Amino acid sequence: MKKNNLPSSSMPKGATHIEHDAFAHCGDLEAIIIPDTVTQVGERAFIECVSLRSISFSKGMSEIPLGCCAECLTLETITIPPTIRSIGYNAFVKCISLPTITIPEGVVSIGDGAFAFCHKLTTIFLSASVMKMGEDVFYGCNALQEIIVPKGCKEKFVKMLPDWQKQIKEK
Repeated sequence: MKKNNLPSSSMPKGATHIEHDAFAHCGDLEAIIIPDTVTQVGERAFIECVSLRSISFSKGMSEIPLGCCAECLTLETITIPPTIRSIGYNAFVKCISLPTITIPEGVVSIGDGAFAFCHKLTTIFLSASVMKMGEDVFYGCNALQEIIVPKGCKEKFVKMLPDWQKQIKEK
């Protein structure tokens, strides 16, 4: 089902969750700010929102679920609060317009293929809190030039991302 005429969305006051596939295929959704009262977002909640340019996740959330923003072809800005602990499998796969991503302190794990096939992704900032990265997290990110990690963390990230060791830089 294609949902249209929804350029931005605000959740009802006091909303605590967003259901699985709630905004899936919403072709006109351009921006969303998930309020801090929301503690849970369902799988694939924003999958194939082809006009979505920006999303800000709630400080009340602890995870970004499986396929949350998969195939959001125009997504350019993702705001991840430090309350997020995990980014799920294929959460942002095929977000082909995403140029950069910052993984804040607090995120501990990033699932398989989370940012795979993000063709315009050139720079990633990873925090020291990341302890586990799934397989093929950045697979097909052919424009990726820099994976910036905190000083003293390069060796840890080279072990987690051996195929990307030339791009890993400490700052």
